[in-house]
Amino acid sequence: MKGMISMERIGDFAFEVEMSRQLLLGEMLARNARKCPDVEGVIFKDRRITYRELDERVNRLANGLLRAGIRMGDSIGLIMENRREMLEIFFAAAKVGAVNVPVNTRLSPREMAYILNNADAKLLLFSGRFSETIARIKCELPSVGAYVLVDGQVGGTFQGYENFLATGLPIRPDVRLQDDQVVFIIYTAGTTGKPKGAMLTHKNLIVNAMAIMQETSLSLPRRAELPFLVQKVMSITPFFHIAGVLGIVKNMVTLTPMVIMEFDPLELLKMIERERVTFLFLVPAMWHMVMDHPDFKKYDVSSLRTAAYGADRIQNDTKKRILEAFPNAALYEAFGQTEMTANTVLMKHQDALRKDGSVGRPLFNVEFRVVDDEMNDVSVGEVGEIVYRGPGLFKGYYKNPKETEKAFEGGWFHSGDLVRQDSEGFIYVVDREKDMIISGGENIYSAEIEALLVTHPKIKEAAIIGVPDPKWGEAVKAFVVLEPGREATAEEIVQFCLENLARFKRPKFVEFLPCLPRSATGKILKRELRIRQPHLCPPRA
Repeated sequence: MKGMISMERIGDFAFEVEMSRQLLLGEMLARNARKCPDVEGVIFKDRRITYRELDERVNRLANGLLRAGIRMGDSIGLIMENRREMLEIFFAAAKVGAVNVPVNTRLSPREMAYILNNADAKLLLFSGRFSETIARIKCELPSVGAYVLVDGQVGGTFQGYENFLATGLPIRPDVRLQDDQVVFIIYTAGTTGKPKGAMLTHKNLIVNAMAIMQETSLSLPRRAELPFLVQKVMSITPFFHIAGVLGIVKNMVTLTPMVIMEFDPLELLKMIERERVTFLFLVPAMWHMVMDHPDFKKYDVSSLRTAAYGADRIQNDTKKRILEAFPNAALYEAFGQTEMTANTVLMKHQDALRKDGSVGRPLFNVEFRVVDDEMNDVSVGEVGEIVYRGPGLFKGYYKNPKETEKAFEGGWFHSGDLVRQDSEGFIYVVDREKDMIISGGENIYSAEIEALLVTHPKIKEAAIIGVPDPKWGEAVKAFVVLEPGREATAEEIVQFCLENLARFKRPKFVEFLPCLPRSATGKILKRELRIRQPHLCPPRA
């Protein structure tokens, strides 16, 4: 009969309505493709991909995953550098209810195998750069049933990515999802123990992305009179890191094109000029590498409107240098951790210089306290651990109920960050709880000594750890990187500390290094410094 709608079609409508209510990563991409099909969403090397093309490829890949036997809740391992295929895999897995497990590409083969096995990965997608590594550990991965190579020569038991993608139809898979389902397991670095897999949901990611949008909208521009530019983000933060994942989601929420690349100072400068990039996030060490490049002044960086940083301490001198090098860019600092879906605290441009040493104020959707060991709130200005609650809070550690229970002790997530809060509500990170040194009953904060050491004219970088001391329990050891062409003695460094710090805080040992070990995101790897001399520096729990 004319005008009648079949029961099957009514069911389709109900499915569409229910999916639209959920905060789902796949639905967010599909919505962008429907609303702005011809808008460029991704730029990678010589490829420019619209939202319609991206969603179509993601749908094909998602249906290919279903054909390969991937089901809701199954884990998918990814080992590759930043590239468009990684983005496609993230969203395809999200559309079928699978769980993305991006693996840190700087890990050893043994460490990679541990994560893939711990996560129960059913499928592994990787780039040619890691073919030898995968061939080496393949026999150690009993749960992995199929291997897909995203580039390079396909052979043996490795399938080709484009062929795998071509097995699926370009329509949305008929999988009903809830936004509190896990979509990522991001492994956090271990100290003495193994890495822990933090389980993050669709809702975690989208809610936090929206919170950051709200907070950054309140950050004043550097120069209000500048002409309007279409926003364009350079995505350099590794996609295996929560900051890289959240950046992708934020860009999807805001319909902001992403320029995907790996970090290379010269190529970065070329890309800023060519693509008129407006937003760039780098860790402080990377900002220095870009500004120190001999060809820096040859490139037009006037399009940059936001210079963002995080993952390591940054001094006002560095902030001022960024402002001078990028004359139209406002400053922006992000602080947080994987378990809170990356960001908990944000520093707006108008406060960046006047609040030297602070990481900003907590996001509006983050509930927090600064507490002592008994979970009592400490007074303003006093040091305590910052604990959190909120919609960005992860579900727990995968297959690790003991650590999950420990993390949520007292009904709050324990960050392990020791902070103080000033009268305006700004947070100052004093140290990681695990990095605090106790010597003769005195609490010594490594960050305080490190902040002093980098003010020495001969010192470029410094890291502080605690080492066993038969008399005092622990003593302070400094690892120092000197400025190029400079020389210094251990005695000189110790004397500098004695002139500026209490005697019990001075380093008892000083070791000079050519560089400090860092993670892919620029964080100093103190666990590597501790294992340099295991008889002196037992790893911390």
